[in-house]
Amino acid sequence: MTPLPAELREVAFYELAQAAIAPAQLLEVAATWANDPDDGVRRTAAVGITQALIRARTRDAEPAELAAWRETVRSNLCAYGPSYEENRQIAWICMLLLGEPDLLDGITETIGEPTPPGVRLTDIYGTTDDLLVELVAKHWPALSAQLGETLLTRLSGSRPKEESEEKRVLRALVDAAPSSPEIARLLEQSIATEKAAHGTNETETMLSTAPVGIDFLIHEQGRTRENLQRILHSTEAGHTDADRHHVRERWAFTRLQEPWDITGDELEEDLRHAGARDADDRARLTEGAVARAAYTMLFPAHQWTSEHLAHLKAWFDAPPEEREQRGPATWLEATTLTFMATRADQLPLHLERVFHLPRLERANEPLWKFTTPLLRRLDTDPEAVRALSDALDGTAPTATSSLFPDLAPNISPPEHQRARRVFLAARTLKAAGELTAVRLKTALGVLGPVDPRVVVTDPFVDSTGPLRVLGAALAEG
Repeated sequence: MTPLPAELREVAFYELAQAAIAPAQLLEVAATWANDPDDGVRRTAAVGITQALIRARTRDAEPAELAAWRETVRSNLCAYGPSYEENRQIAWICMLLLGEPDLLDGITETIGEPTPPGVRLTDIYGTTDDLLVELVAKHWPALSAQLGETLLTRLSGSRPKEESEEKRVLRALVDAAPSSPEIARLLEQSIATEKAAHGTNETETMLSTAPVGIDFLIHEQGRTRENLQRILHSTEAGHTDADRHHVRERWAFTRLQEPWDITGDELEEDLRHAGARDADDRARLTEGAVARAAYTMLFPAHQWTSEHLAHLKAWFDAPPEEREQRGPATWLEATTLTFMATRADQLPLHLERVFHLPRLERANEPLWKFTTPLLRRLDTDPEAVRALSDALDGTAPTATSSLFPDLAPNISPPEHQRARRVFLAARTLKAAGELTAVRLKTALGVLGPVDPRVVVTDPFVDSTGPLRVLGAALAEG
């Protein structure tokens, strides 16, 4: 299969493993899986073969090929070669899928010291191997019975590691703590032991560096001010530089808006302190941005929010040639200010401007940054719901605003502009659970006569297309 691209080889092995063919035929066709140069292809093939052999087992018998496959897995638990780390991970996955940790019995390294081999729970970049960790958590009691006190050491890498490496193992295992009481107890014991022995806590500090670790601490310790500070610290520039997909940013933004076991004054103080920066300091634009956006979401009527809104308006009011190209705020801050801190009667205008397709394309940001503050406004402000409901007749907004002016003249026919306006308002009300039958009838009265090929944008499913396709979402449910 090697002439095929790796992606196609992976698909081919997957489909073969799912096909209704005898185990002997599968192993014959996939005989070269172990020699594939791609780690992902080898993993897919090995996992597929293992699952196919498991499916072929019955209560009274097992396929003849399973015994030979066990030996293949067992030999790879102590694999060598350029990809030995990945091959040992694959072998552990297959061993745990079979539910047979006793395959580790009697295996020792044959190169160097004859120590028992282990496995690494991450890739070479430190990213947790989710499947392997999930299986380790599922079979933790059996692994503990099999390996005893050496279990954490065996999970610290393919070769035995020093005790200090166990912290990295705990960091990888925390992903499985919510579904594994045994691993949760292990983390709790580590925290309690360190506090009792040293007064400091390396495990707690280690957990504080990642969202899943902080979530574990929140689950165990509660929504304390200390854990709030951990979330705020995780949004600082050093932690978010590699957050290319905005996963940590979204997690922190969501957690900060959840209820906390502290007073409103303490929450406001902590958010304001974390978000404090010189408004003209462009070099630190992202520093504290999540805290400032969360502050706007929670305290839209407070003075500090008003000051940030005034600064954003001043930037838009300035002549284009005098503006800093980067802008005075991140997109998350700008959308929260626009949708949360402005007058309700301006919402239809801001909705049309912010979700203008060329603007969304230029922003190149995930759409949750736009839709989350919008839906919160509708959830907390009946006047905002009324303003969008009034816009369902297609009348152009009469309110004025300096925020997000048009990028270019709109040359679409007036009836197309009207349809886009009504669809967007109706779709927003639908997402907020506020599109009643009466409101839907009003919207359809405008949309019905329009050319169904007119292009509309649905930010809630990140899609742009003809009204006849996306309009169906209005009537669903």
